[in-house]
Amino acid sequence: MSEPLRSLAGMHIERRVAIVTGAGAGTGRLIAERLAELGATVVVADVDGTHAEEVSRDLADRGGRAVPVHADLLGAAGRSAIVSCAESLGGPHVLVNNAGGWGGSAHRYPEAAARDWRAVLELNLGAPMELTQLCLAPMSRQGGGAVVNISSSAGMERTGYASP
Repeated sequence: MSEPLRSLAGMHIERRVAIVTGAGAGTGRLIAERLAELGATVVVADVDGTHAEEVSRDLADRGGRAVPVHADLLGAAGRSAIVSCAESLGGPHVLVNNAGGWGGSAHRYPEAAARDWRAVLELNLGAPMELTQLCLAPMSRQGGGAVVNISSSAGMERTGYASP
């Protein structure tokens, strides 16, 4: 494999510990799979513990190393559990803030209740910011690291709203 495919922002991935939030499905799963292929130990973090376990098993079946963490990013305990797991494995070296979305509300902004859109802000902004803060000290002790923030084009949508 060529050198660029073995690194992330100039960092060699092999034998590193990578956290991927929302890794139980979709884009997060694909990111976790790729990091495992590159030789990272992946902390597969997801609010759905069953999915996190399935992805971890699949990665192990393919020769990768992965540890599932059932964690709700809307609470400090879930965020701490993810980072603690990575530290127990000798990391973290990479943090991929991938989890996000609207959540379970039947209504979107501006019809959604304030508690619903506040939870969206916490999931999409607060959780990645705090996870990054929690990872900075252990990454620094490891000699550095990489933080990757995944975003969505959903913030650019104008569907259902009148144009100015």
